[in-house]
Amino acid sequence: MDITSQRLAESREWSAIGLAYALVGLVLAIDLVVSVYLGLSIGHWWLPIPLSGSLLILSAAYRRRSPGIAQTAELGALWIAFIATSCILSYLSATLAFPLKDALLERMDRAIGFDWEANRALVIGSPVAHLLLFGAYVSLLPQILLSIVYFPARGQGQRSAEFILLAMLALFPTCVVSALCPAVGPLAVFLPNQAVHLHDLLALRASGPWHFDLPAMEGIVSMPSYHAALAVLFTYTFRRSGVLGWLVAGLNVLMLLSVPPIGGHYLVDLVGGIIVALGCILVVRHVLPGDDTTLGTRPRLAP
Repeated sequence: MDITSQRLAESREWSAIGLAYALVGLVLAIDLVVSVYLGLSIGHWWLPIPLSGSLLILSAAYRRRSPGIAQTAELGALWIAFIATSCILSYLSATLAFPLKDALLERMDRAIGFDWEANRALVIGSPVAHLLLFGAYVSLLPQILLSIVYFPARGQGQRSAEFILLAMLALFPTCVVSALCPAVGPLAVFLPNQAVHLHDLLALRASGPWHFDLPAMEGIVSMPSYHAALAVLFTYTFRRSGVLGWLVAGLNVLMLLSVPPIGGHYLVDLVGGIIVALGCILVVRHVLPGDDTTLGTRPRLAP
């Protein structure tokens, strides 16, 4: 990589990381202010602090000796903070308790020829299909870990930084739309005993105050599907990564297929998540400096 491309890569990386810190701070501020106002308390809220703090100390210690380790540790700290604050924000969004839109979403599914019950029965009835789609659906954390280790190790930290920024940006329209168009999801409608999120969601739609334990908080958003958004963002992040990129793309095609039957989403939830992801990609490509299509692997400093 020539010196100009290297500087563009570094500029893109630092811009993405800076914006990521700002967004985590913004979500944290919203969580604190609105939680106090509404009467939402969170047990074990402090758990992310020592985890993120330790990783940031590790990042600072290795900043000159091993930039790859430093980047991985910093990204890990950001992801821990983001996951914790985003869970709380999704719960706060649900307290608006607008009328449920499940009937509308189901009609939209049927209008495009999708039958959720038939789709789930087809998947559950095939052990191989069930195993593949379940594995793809629960691959979020392994893929996040892969992104924060793989790209810094290759001197492409800007890819990992861009990915977490994309994931953070996708959170905001996801929470806004889910607040304005709330739904319990088809799993809760047809198989309520299997909908682990239903208890928390219904509690949030009732009067407060509320108390939840951070490690036990569930994914309560139906429309749009954040899983679907991340599937698109994973595929985009690992583009032009050779065989690994194709494997990640294949895994995320399976994740998209798993969203209705395994995740308990309407098909239109999946479509909504894809639209959110594509919109965030367009925003980030416009905002970050440099053209990422020209940014390859930049040399790392020797340990």
